[in-house]
Amino acid sequence: MRVERATVLEVVRNQAVSLLDLTPEELTEDVSFVDDLGVDSLALIEFAMAVEDALGIVLPEDEIAGTRHLGTFVDLVTSKVAGGPLS
Repeated sequence: MRVERATVLEVVRNQAVSLLDLTPEELTEDVSFVDDLGVDSLALIEFAMAVEDALGIVLPEDEIAGTRHLGTFVDLVTSKVAGGPLS
């Protein structure tokens, strides 16, 4: 099953709003988790774990650490769900 990037973006944004206490307006693809939103590394890992649970995927921590911007994170998630169903 092919998963559209827009679907992944929606799931990621919903999780960010819920877990990181952010507004949808703050969540542009070029926003930096650390520099623009002040998200610390623990919060980023917890957020990534929630996205993993929502989509039934595993994101290696070293790859999560390499994603500074929302768009890069969405690209990572999309690459992991490609070929797999959304849950």
